[in-house]
Amino acid sequence: MYNGPTRFKGLPDNTFFDFKTAAEKYPTLLDGNESLGFHQKPLDWMQGHVSYFAAMYQLLNALRTLNLTPKSLIVEVGSGAGWATEILASLTYRVVCIEPSEDLIRHAQRRVQSYLNHFGVERLYHNVTWHQTTMEEANLQEAADAVLFFESFHHVIDENKSLSNVYRLLKPGGALCIIGDSNWIPGNKAQEKFWQDEMNRFGTLESPFTREYLNYILRENCFDKITFNHAINGFVPLEREDQPVKSFIYLDATYYNLVTAVKPQLVQAGSESARATENTQRTKAASHHRYLDLLRAVFRSWGR
Repeated sequence: MYNGPTRFKGLPDNTFFDFKTAAEKYPTLLDGNESLGFHQKPLDWMQGHVSYFAAMYQLLNALRTLNLTPKSLIVEVGSGAGWATEILASLTYRVVCIEPSEDLIRHAQRRVQSYLNHFGVERLYHNVTWHQTTMEEANLQEAADAVLFFESFHHVIDENKSLSNVYRLLKPGGALCIIGDSNWIPGNKAQEKFWQDEMNRFGTLESPFTREYLNYILRENCFDKITFNHAINGFVPLEREDQPVKSFIYLDATYYNLVTAVKPQLVQAGSESARATENTQRTKAASHHRYLDLLRAVFRSWGR
C-alpha cells in the first residue's frame, strides 16, 4: 500500500461531471491573446524559443523512444487544438484523438486538415478520428500500439480508471507514454499557487503527480518496464564527451514526469498461461479500483 504524497489535489470534492464540464468549456474562458495558442502552439518568439523547443523535443523524443512502425495506431489523450496531432498524422501514424472539448475538436480538425493539405498529403487526414470523451469513459475497440498523454495526464480525474482503460486498450507489448507533465514536489509553493490559480479561474483539474505515486499506480495497473527519463538535447562539445549525463540534462526528471511503460507481452497468444496472466492482471486492477471507489464514497459522505 502506498502511503506517500500522491497528487496535488487528491480525492477532489468536485464530482467527475464538474471537472469534465469545466474541460469542455475551457476554450470559451480564454481571452483573445490566449486563444491564439490554438493557432500558434508550439511556436514562440522568445529568445531561445524556450517553449517551442521544450514541446518539440518531448514529442520527437517520445516518438523516437516508442519506435513505432508506419501506420501504427496512436491514441492521443487530451489532443487539444491538434498541433501534436498534425505531426503524428503527417508521419503516417493512425491517430485516435480523445478530447472532451467540442470547440477544440472543431479547431483541431481544421488545423490538421490544413497542415496535411499544405504538404500535399491530404489523404492522411482519413487516418485521424476524434472522440469527444475522456479517457475514463472512452470505449474504443481497436487495439492501440501506443497511448500518448502530452501535457494532459495531470488533467485526468480518476487516474486508476484512466490507466485501467489504457491497459485494456493497448496491444500486448504496446506502450504508454506520459510527457509534458510537471512532477509535483510537495511544499513547492510556486508550483502549487500556479495550479490553484488555474483551477480557480477555469474550474479544470490541475493536479500533477509525484514521481513515486505515478510509479506506484502504473505498477498497480499492471504496467511493466516503467521508465522515468531525463531529456537531453543539443550538441555536445567533443571536449565534454567524458562528462556524466547530468551535465547535459535539458528537462530534469526531478521536475518533469517523462515516462514510458509497457503492457506486458502475453506468454503465447491464445494459450492457457497467457489467458491466466491476463485474467490475474485484470482481477488485481479491478479489485484495486473497487477499493478506491469505496474510499471516494466515504470521503464524499464526510463532505455532506
